[in-house]
Amino acid sequence: MLAAVLLIGISCCKKITGNNGDKAENQQNKSLYQTNWILTKVGSKKVVREQDKKPVTLLLDAESKNASGHAGCNRFNGQIKETKDGISFGTIASTKMMCPAADMSLEESYFRALEKVNNYLITGNELQLRKGETILLVFTAVE
Repeated sequence: MLAAVLLIGISCCKKITGNNGDKAENQQNKSLYQTNWILTKVGSKKVVREQDKKPVTLLLDAESKNASGHAGCNRFNGQIKETKDGISFGTIASTKMMCPAADMSLEESYFRALEKVNNYLITGNELQLRKGETILLVFTAVE
């Protein structure tokens, strides 16, 4: 039990080096679950949304193992599968509204990337969904 508590305590924090290189502080990592995540990158491409557009989001529910959010045009939901190496996403269902071509393209890229995910990394308030070492999607936590 003590080992589990120590392991959780060690894995929850990340060491941050200050600008002067000799100052360090601890930053609490956000939880994968029950955190509102906003998409900031697909691969290495930054996601830029007009102010009047809804952000692309992801919310993972630990109890139901459900993923949901807004994909740029449509709302979606699907199942999360926990694996020994991380997570993957099951079939994604979404509404079928027509949107401008740029929104549809972003949504298609988002769904294609979710299908490939097999692990993740959380550092502070950033979530990376990955396939192996390849970063597929990058999110920022919002309050």
